[in-house]
Amino acid sequence: MAKIGAVIVAAGLSSRMEAFKPLLPFEDSTISKHIVELLIQSGIDPVLVVTGYRGDELEAHLANTGARFLRNEKYRETQMFDSIKMGIEAIADECDRIMLMPVDTPAITSKTFRQVAAVDADMVRTTYGGEPGHPIMLKVDVARALCCYTGDRGLRGAMESSGYTITNVNVHDCGVNWDVDTKEQYQALIGWNYRRWRGYPIHPHAGTRLNVQRRSRMCLRTIISWFGSRKRIEG
Repeated sequence: MAKIGAVIVAAGLSSRMEAFKPLLPFEDSTISKHIVELLIQSGIDPVLVVTGYRGDELEAHLANTGARFLRNEKYRETQMFDSIKMGIEAIADECDRIMLMPVDTPAITSKTFRQVAAVDADMVRTTYGGEPGHPIMLKVDVARALCCYTGDRGLRGAMESSGYTITNVNVHDCGVNWDVDTKEQYQALIGWNYRRWRGYPIHPHAGTRLNVQRRSRMCLRTIISWFGSRKRIEG
């Protein structure tokens, strides 16, 4: 059975969001912790988080999840693909395949991770509604080859110019296309996630109603407080 690891890129400044995206509330946790734990529960190991901006804070937040960390100290002057290459190089010797994704795609389901993991191909890319999404999965020799790409189109450019075939996997999961770069996108994601049964902003697990309500109020206060403070500043 192929051993699959994952690289989650979380080194950026979150400048368009005007808040630190990895620590924003999502379901019963945060964006970063939710995606790390979902990958681990899906049998992905190792899960490596490439940190940078506010790296100490994020690593402390994820310390008990089982994730590993790699710091991109040059996060202010490098691109996402540079962090991806660092992550690939760090875990390539331990894996047969590597999943790649940014940290701000928390709505992807475990079913999608399992569906991607089941495909034996050089390069696997999810699609929804004809649009490419995350995660992307590469065989390790392909991942190493892509690290030699020197163009300016990032991972997508590296994949499309590599000569390897991209196998698109159509999934019934619009979360593969849903990242959050602005506060408006985040608000929309939280509302949509509630409508698709997964809680606002948490999932109401059976038998834990009181705890869920308490945590929900705490998460909602965090969201309201942040957006309220931004409104006062911007107003």
